[in-house]
Amino acid sequence: MIKQLQMGIKLLRYTHGIVANTVLGALILLVGILMELGSSGSSGMAVASLSVGGYFILMTAMWPLQMLISLNVPGVVAASPWKKRIQTSVFSVSAVVYFTLTYTLVMVLKLLKWKSGFVSEERFVIEMLQMVVFVFILMIYMATSLKYFVVSTIVFCIVMPAFMVSYMIAYNMDILARLNLGPVAVILIGYATIFLSTLLGNGILHLLYKKPVSKYSQMSSLRKKM
Repeated sequence: MIKQLQMGIKLLRYTHGIVANTVLGALILLVGILMELGSSGSSGMAVASLSVGGYFILMTAMWPLQMLISLNVPGVVAASPWKKRIQTSVFSVSAVVYFTLTYTLVMVLKLLKWKSGFVSEERFVIEMLQMVVFVFILMIYMATSLKYFVVSTIVFCIVMPAFMVSYMIAYNMDILARLNLGPVAVILIGYATIFLSTLLGNGILHLLYKKPVSKYSQMSSLRKKM
């Protein structure tokens, strides 16, 4: 596991569009942090609304993963024994690390707001539960979109609104309250979800390994080489 992570980090310097991707990822992370810090407590249906700041922070974990896969497009590692592992085990181990880091950052920011009195314990649990589902959706989306970008994106655009509507309904019908989850429990569920969704994603990556990388999942400047 350590070896795959080290390889994934070392290879990032050779990825296509590293400067542009790094700057864009950093900007989204900054926006997410500012939005998260700027959000305040609310009541009613708004409590179950989308935690945009946290969502943006989680999204930044996708940037280095997308960059890693770009190595396979121009044939940089075509003759390397690491070719398959970059698309499977290296990708999955890196995903665990990056999503764990972003999830932890979201958790810390929300925890600070709760302990400072800006949000209630109820809202902390509700929003962290959202993060659990977001992690799962984003992990599976990453595993499928690199090979089937268009179809995966269409499904993603259907699943996300459907989840948010269902979440608000569940909140207003007190279904979420009946789960009786405390702060510690929901945090631990989030970490468990990262590992479980990674295992599922790794299985998908192995199944789709022989499929070509979708050119629509890469930067426009890289599509010309595909």
